Amino acid sequence: MLNIDTISTLNLAPIFVCSIIIALAVVYYLLCQEVTKRQQAEGILRQQTERERLVNKIAQHIRKSLDLEEVLATTVAGVQDFLQADRVLIYQIWEDGTGSAITETVLPEYTKILGDTFPEEVFPEEFHQAYSLGKTRAITNVEQADVEPCLADFLKQFGVKAKLVVPILQENREVDRQTPYLWGLLIAHQCSHPRNWESWEVELMKQLATQVAIAIQQSELYKQLQIFNAELELRVQQRTQELAQANTFLRAEIAERQRTEAALQALITASPRAIFTLDLAGNVKIWNPAAERMFGWTEAEVIDSPSPIFLDDQMEEYNTLQQSILQGTTYSRVELQRHKKDGTPINIIFSAAPLSDTENNINGLVAVIADITERKRLDEIRLALEREKELSALKTRFFSMASHEFRTPLSTALAAAQLLEDCRDEWDNSSKRLRNLQRIQGSVKNMVQMLDDILTINRAEAGKLEFNPKQLDLESFCGSFIEELRLSAGEIHKLTFTRQGKAVPGWVDERLLRSILANLLSNAIKYSPDGGNVHLALEFEPDKVILQVQDWGIGIPPTTQKQLFEPFHRGKNVRSISGTGLGLVVVKKCVDLHQGTINITSEVGVGTACVVTLPLQ
Repeated sequence: MLNIDTISTLNLAPIFVCSIIIALAVVYYLLCQEVTKRQQAEGILRQQTERERLVNKIAQHIRKSLDLEEVLATTVAGVQDFLQADRVLIYQIWEDGTGSAITETVLPEYTKILGDTFPEEVFPEEFHQAYSLGKTRAITNVEQADVEPCLADFLKQFGVKAKLVVPILQENREVDRQTPYLWGLLIAHQCSHPRNWESWEVELMKQLATQVAIAIQQSELYKQLQIFNAELELRVQQRTQELAQANTFLRAEIAERQRTEAALQALITASPRAIFTLDLAGNVKIWNPAAERMFGWTEAEVIDSPSPIFLDDQMEEYNTLQQSILQGTTYSRVELQRHKKDGTPINIIFSAAPLSDTENNINGLVAVIADITERKRLDEIRLALEREKELSALKTRFFSMASHEFRTPLSTALAAAQLLEDCRDEWDNSSKRLRNLQRIQGSVKNMVQMLDDILTINRAEAGKLEFNPKQLDLESFCGSFIEELRLSAGEIHKLTFTRQGKAVPGWVDERLLRSILANLLSNAIKYSPDGGNVHLALEFEPDKVILQVQDWGIGIPPTTQKQLFEPFHRGKNVRSISGTGLGLVVVKKCVDLHQGTINITSEVGVGTACVVTLPLQ
């Protein structure tokens, strides 16, 4: 018989078994969930690894390749394979808002988009702004999504059921804008059915879009580098050509300069004139053979030394001349007298000009010298011959004048003396006797005046005419002189005298002033008709005195006025009037000694005005 404890144990056995079964079921369920989670985790890890592998593969490809088309093709192919999408493309946006697919991978059964350009309406401005900010767009079902009509038509045309769009951004090309600009889009299409895009798929596309952006930037930099290299190469080629051309020109210029220098050196060597150059320090750099022959110093004696042709007593003049030339002044045909090495004097014509370097900076001077010693000697001989001819002509004219001018007063004096002797008993009237004595006296005075004029000219020509100025009351002197002339001229001519300005004493030579007035007034009286007026005007100015003798006589012809101061020259209209032709010559010599001036104006039949200006001091 079973006891109560045994019966109780048998009743509890099924319950325990059920509990164990339930516990095992729970454990199994938990194990299944854990396995599932582990499988999912492994799948996620495997998927992440594949994504990273894909991204790394494309990144490595970008680093290894500079061919943008190849990188873009690899990217879209990798995305299509990894996402199992029906179409993957890269859509580039142009500056005018339009765009086109530049790279595409699509299954054969679907229409290709590659190369097609789409209008701006397909890509509205609000999408452009959103993508520019880095936003993405994932459409699970195109037919159920709120899509713009124009975009819906576009998607329907190419059989798109779902799509994922990620922007490709680049650094903004505009300096004043900090936000990136939208270069294009990385797009995945699902054409077979709607598709729910996972977050990791979006993240993968964004990572790949970043790599594409790097590739694009790298490609653009490479293109810029290629352009820069090409431009640089072109510039190098151009510069090389320019340098080659410049080198050719330079060689030609050097050759031409060498030929010119050789020709110049030959010219300097063969020149009959002395040529030498000096540097800024005044040292001789070139001394040609003609300079050696002309002055006696050899080239070895003067090179890199100061010029020897200027003696110590001429250094101040030479230094002034040299500095003037080095400052840019050119001297032409300056006559100088210098000395040779042996002390022999030499007359030269000196011409000099500054020398300049290639930058027009004066770095020295060049001098060209001609020996004119022989020419000067010949000129002196020629001048001596001309003076001899002139003297001979003057002697002839003097003897002709003297034979006439001395004969007339001598004949007059002789006739008057003869009358006095023959008629001394008959002439009780003293007036006749006095008149003949006055004739004798006048004739003697005329001869004395002529002799004085001749002696004055002779002394002046010999440089022995003395000038002894002293203070003189000019008004009193001129007034007294007029009174003397009135006594000798009698009542035949009217002599007048006036004074203007405040009378002051003047420093003049009284003897020479008397000669000036005597000749001018005697000429005025001589060439004026009987009863004519002769006027002497004395005018004082602060620093000079003006003497003007005015007559209203026969006047001087214009052709004669040019020769008024030549000895023995007389006008054709005065041949019948006694005269020597020496008066104005004497006046000119006396005026010149006073450092004054004489000016004569005359008109035939009207009269003559002689104006003498003398300094008061």
